[in-house]
Amino acid sequence: MMEAQLALAGTASMERQEKADVENISVLGACVYARSPWQQGEQVDFTPATGEGPLRGEVIYCHKQADGRFVVGLKFQRSPMLLYLLQKLKE
Repeated sequence: MMEAQLALAGTASMERQEKADVENISVLGACVYARSPWQQGEQVDFTPATGEGPLRGEVIYCHKQADGRFVVGLKFQRSPMLLYLLQKLKE
């Protein structure tokens, strides 16, 4: 499973950053597992562990799991960086 950094977009605040496990990623968005809750509608910067990015996304849903983690659905804004990242992940 790939790791990524999630951060609240447009802030330099370290308190709204965390590492997340990426379940899946596509041109439409990603499903990630986070340790803290994220609010629907929040704008986030998603930076894969590979170092590309960040990609700007919006939190579409966030559900607490039995293991205490949160499954977070992100919808990405279309960008050349997103297409580049997806192509690189296929290699």
